[in-house]
Amino acid sequence: MKPILTAQEVAELLCCSVKTVENHARAGTIPGAKFGDGWVFVSELVIEAVKAISQQEAEARAQPQRKAKGFKVMENNQRKPPGMKHLSEEAIRQILTPQ
Repeated sequence: MKPILTAQEVAELLCCSVKTVENHARAGTIPGAKFGDGWVFVSELVIEAVKAISQQEAEARAQPQRKAKGFKVMENNQRKPPGMKHLSEEAIRQILTPQ
């Protein structure tokens, strides 16, 4: 692999568009330098950046994404907990209020 890559070569390497590569370069996600009208990239730094991004995304995927589902008894919307739709709002408050 060449030590210096163009945006086109990085795009081909990463299977994405040149615009995506340039956007990542502007954001600092992929280290690059602007020379004239185009971007250039050090191949080793691109590979390291992709490794770091891959590791971060893998760790994020390993974290539980699901949040506990809850419910609220709301005055205006009259939203009621599952299985309590037949009860009045006052009865639900009495059931859910700690004693």
